[in-house]
Amino acid sequence: MKFQWLAVGLTGMMLSGCLAVTDGAYKFVEGADTYPNFKNPNSKCNSVGADVAKKANWQDAEVLEEEIRDEIYQSGLLYMVQNKPYVIRITNNDDTVRFFRAPGLLRGAAILKTVYNGKSADTPCMRGVAIGPGKTAEIHLVPLEAGGFDFHETAFWFPHVTEFTTNGSVGFAYVQ
Repeated sequence: MKFQWLAVGLTGMMLSGCLAVTDGAYKFVEGADTYPNFKNPNSKCNSVGADVAKKANWQDAEVLEEEIRDEIYQSGLLYMVQNKPYVIRITNNDDTVRFFRAPGLLRGAAILKTVYNGKSADTPCMRGVAIGPGKTAEIHLVPLEAGGFDFHETAFWFPHVTEFTTNGSVGFAYVQ
């Protein structure tokens, strides 16, 4: 195991961005988790997605409620129609930080903003959100791609291995 130190070091570096020290204890950082924005003109999370999200009629946006309790998504199913605005409101009713990770859904959507802890942030290239105990997060989006997308309650998201890193619950978002 010549390169074992490399694997341990890389794992530590990846986790260091997810943890913070509060009151002498390690805790996960709450809020939106975003992809780096590389200014790719073909990416929906850049100018194209921003225009679609800004032009949407947000007064008519449907609010989809999801609750995490006992590590489980209580609904587990989100149904949406392509090119219509939605607010996905996720409430964490557990006593620890919980996660909503939906990289496939969010990558194929125009995201206007995320609202967390009363603060609004532009998060066009997000892949999930970490929600503190008793708190709620809102993702304002317009789905642009039809299909089925899973979402996970997991702290760690790695392509193609999310099924192995999921803490508990898995949900499904269907876009018609």
